[in-house]
Amino acid sequence: MKKFLVLFTAVVIAFTTINCAFAWDDDDDGYQRGPKGPRGAHRESFREKHKEEIKKHKEEIKRRLKLTEEQKVQAKAIRQQARPKIEPIIEQMHKQAENILEMKQSGASQEEIKSEIEKMKALGKQANEIREENIKKFEAILNEEQKAEFKKIKAEVKQKKGEFRSKRKGRGFRHHKMEMEKTN
Repeated sequence: MKKFLVLFTAVVIAFTTINCAFAWDDDDDGYQRGPKGPRGAHRESFREKHKEEIKKHKEEIKRRLKLTEEQKVQAKAIRQQARPKIEPIIEQMHKQAENILEMKQSGASQEEIKSEIEKMKALGKQANEIREENIKKFEAILNEEQKAEFKKIKAEVKQKKGEFRSKRKGRGFRHHKMEMEKTN
């Protein structure tokens, strides 16, 4: 279960930032650091690795889209408008993941855990809606050539996401959900 929650949190963070990475500044890592919990050192290590991956991805997007200075300023404004909306949701998702892990460790019922997982899914849906809105705003500032290239980039990200999911088949939330259904 620990692996599931760490991996699930990582996936949420990864796809949140991958979709928004095109608008990130070089001096801005996009996350506020909270106090370290019992697994804080591992979380910090993950964040540092993740930060480097985002930076590489961001540089690749900048290179491929060939954004003008004006577009970079507009993209930054779009990101800054979305950040206050999505950061609290991401933070709630992190807390929810911790809560689910603690519930599992304390022997909570499958129904209680399932209820918490549903809450987390609802938060993920909210975050996705904000990201989609942000992406539409970003696409609106691109010219036709850039839009075509951005479409390719999104398709590549979607393919990588599918590959990641297929490697994890049988693990994570779906596996946990099947286990819960067997016990009910």
